[in-house]
Amino acid sequence: LKDGPPAGPPATPETVVVLDQLLGKEIFNKKEEEGPGTEMLLRRLLPRLIKKLQLHTKVRVERPGVAAEETILKRNVKPIHVQAEDRGSRKFITRVSGLEDFCIDPAEFASSLQRAFSTSTSVQRLPGKQETGMEIHIQGNVLKELTAMLQKNWGIPEMYIEVENKTK
Repeated sequence: LKDGPPAGPPATPETVVVLDQLLGKEIFNKKEEEGPGTEMLLRRLLPRLIKKLQLHTKVRVERPGVAAEETILKRNVKPIHVQAEDRGSRKFITRVSGLEDFCIDPAEFASSLQRAFSTSTSVQRLPGKQETGMEIHIQGNVLKELTAMLQKNWGIPEMYIEVENKTK
């Protein structure tokens, strides 16, 4: 609206809404009698409209010294999955996945881990056809240090970090 909201009483659940062409086609199926031009109570219209909407999540990341980044996901935000596992006799590997939802480039993050922990890292695609993200493999058990680094340096809240320890 160019001139601001329309004048008149505020909308209440008992407000009657007249459906235009676009809204009428989206709210009702072809088999239903109602359609464009139908008058409907707002309390009956809103639940039908909410069922038709698709979930979107907007993630805005602000880090010191870096310009703010935004990404829009067509789903809920998945937590970062950090897993440490035993590879045999005194050898461990730590895996990290799900960084993309928080605007963290896996290759850049892996190189920062190499410097921070003095270990070897590799970046690979997640296994499976449906998976689209990347997974970082870190030599050694750096589970606690990595979660602390994600929270302190990268600003990821603890509720978005999923930790799994498979070591003996």
